[in-house]
Amino acid sequence: SGLNETSGLDGTAAVSVYARATQCICVIFFAIVTTGVCCNALLFVATIRSKSLRSSCNILIGSCALFDVFHQFAHVMDSFFIFNRTMMNSLTCSLIMVQIFLPELGIAGGTFTVLCIGFDRFISIYTPNRYRNMNKAKYLFAHFTTIFLYCAFVVFLMAYYYRDQVQICSVPQVFHDEALIYWTYSGVAVNATAFVFYVLTWPDNMEIEQLRKIFRTILLVTTLELGGFTITQTIISTQQMIDMPGDIRFCIIIFAANFVNAGLTSKCIVYYLTRLYNLKFHPSISRLFQHGISESFQNLIQQSGYKQSVAIFEQFTINSAKTEQIRAIPQKMILS
Repeated sequence: SGLNETSGLDGTAAVSVYARATQCICVIFFAIVTTGVCCNALLFVATIRSKSLRSSCNILIGSCALFDVFHQFAHVMDSFFIFNRTMMNSLTCSLIMVQIFLPELGIAGGTFTVLCIGFDRFISIYTPNRYRNMNKAKYLFAHFTTIFLYCAFVVFLMAYYYRDQVQICSVPQVFHDEALIYWTYSGVAVNATAFVFYVLTWPDNMEIEQLRKIFRTILLVTTLELGGFTITQTIISTQQMIDMPGDIRFCIIIFAANFVNAGLTSKCIVYYLTRLYNLKFHPSISRLFQHGISESFQNLIQQSGYKQSVAIFEQFTINSAKTEQIRAIPQKMILS
C-alpha cells in the first residue's frame, strides 16, 4: 500500500502521528546525508588529485565515494519532499531519481563497488604476483563493467514493475510491488558476498600481529558500510511482508534509510583519520574533520586499535623485508 492510501489511522484527512514522526526522523536524516555528501565529495577529490592514490583499490574507493555523492545528494533533495509531504506522479519521481540526481544508480554502483573492493583485496593477498603484473586498465574495465550491469538490473526493476500512482518521492518509492523486494534482496546478497571476501582474507594474516590489527581496522570500516546497508535493506524487505497502513510503512522506510546513510558518512570519517588520505587535504580541512566528529566516535576508533594499527603498519612496512607477500601489499591499498 502506498502513502497516498491513508492520511491517518482514522481514515480522515488529518495528518497522523506517524506522519509527524516521519517529519522528525527526516530532520535527522537531512543532517546525516548532508554530512555524507561533503565527506564523500572530499574523498573523491582526494583520489583524483593525488598521484599516490592511483592504485586499483584506491580508484575503486574513489569511485565508490562518487557513487555515494549521487546517492546522498538526492536524499538532500527528497528530504524536502518528505518533510512537506509533497505528492507527485510516480513517473516524475522515477525521472528525478534516475535522470536528474542519479541516486538509484548511485546506490547500485556504490553497493557493487564495495564488492569489487573486497574482491580486489582478496586477490591481492592470495595472488600477489599476478595482481602486481595484471593490466590495470583492463582489470578496472572488468570491474566497472560488472558495476554497470548491476545498475542496469536496478533500472530494469524500476521499469518492469512500474505502476502509475501519486506518491511522495523518495529513493525506495520508485520500486513498485515486487521490485522493492527484489531490490533489497539483491542488495543484501551483494553485501553478504563482499563481507565473505573480507572474512576469507582475515585468516591468512592471523599469524602476523601487525597485519591482524590492520585487518581488524579494515573490518571496522567494512562493518560501518555493509552493516548500514544490510540493516536498512533488511528492515525495508521485512516491512513489505507485513500488512500495515501506508503512513506507518513510509515512516519505517525513512527510519531505515538512516542506517545506510550513517554508515556511508562514518566510513568516510574513518578514511580521513588515516595519514594516507589526511595529508591530501589542506590542513584546515583535515582539522575540521578530525575535531568535528563526536568524542564517542573517536573512542570507538581508539578502542578498535585504529590509530595504533596505522602507526604499527607504517613502521612495519619500513623495517620489514620478511616475505614476498608482505611486500606485495602496498600501504595505500591496505589502509584505503
